[in-house]
Amino acid sequence: MAVKKVGSEARFKQLLDEVLKKGVERYLPQELQVAALHYLIPGGKRIRGLLLLRILEECGVQQVGSQLIRAAACLELFHAASLIHDDLPCLDNDDFRRGIPTLHKLMPEGEALLMGNILYSLGMLEASNLTKMDCRYMELASAVLLKLNLGQILDIRGLESARLKTGQLFGLAMYTAALLLEKASEEKEKWFECGELLGIIFQCRDDFVDGTSVTEQLEHDAVVKLGIIEREIKVPICQIWQELTEPFDKQQVGVSKKREEQTIVI
Repeated sequence: MAVKKVGSEARFKQLLDEVLKKGVERYLPQELQVAALHYLIPGGKRIRGLLLLRILEECGVQQVGSQLIRAAACLELFHAASLIHDDLPCLDNDDFRRGIPTLHKLMPEGEALLMGNILYSLGMLEASNLTKMDCRYMELASAVLLKLNLGQILDIRGLESARLKTGQLFGLAMYTAALLLEKASEEKEKWFECGELLGIIFQCRDDFVDGTSVTEQLEHDAVVKLGIIEREIKVPICQIWQELTEPFDKQQVGVSKKREEQTIVI
């Protein structure tokens, strides 16, 4: 499962899909596999895994095998699980996600809720298969899931939740990169914090496009702190992030303009 050139996005996504599909087929009965893969394949932006990919490329890694792909699969499983829960009638009550019906529209709501839990569990199983991961990684992955759900409660209550909800998975992606690069323990914690800040920035931009309120000071503070950490870890995170998110930002601007035009017509 070696990726000859780390920067091969298409090959990376193909291998990621294969690992996700094999994991679902290995652990779940056939009648639940379609539901489990509903948000996973073809999936969304894959931005957390691609961030991991780009960081390793920037740091000179020329060949990455199953460790990278499995780590990315773990992130995707956690992310998909959180989306299933987000979309439920008891939370955001969304009928569509990425242009397709949400999972609770295709199966009973209770089963959709449990499928989210199942994907969290599959993510932890995938994490346990990472031979390079240490005890701190497993502890951190568990803490990330805890904070994701705490963040969801804050979101329900109308409180700021970007660091807990979105920041955690980006933090885990950055920590994974540091681990694969064999960084020192204290440095890995800095990398995790860097990912948290990226998540805050990502969520603030996403909230702006969705037309919800944005805490400008929150985003500003995250950008400033990110610049400080970037100098400490000596990796051009801001440049990598800009290159990675620019295509999605353009898509979002188009969506935002379309919404404005619809509003004017109405």
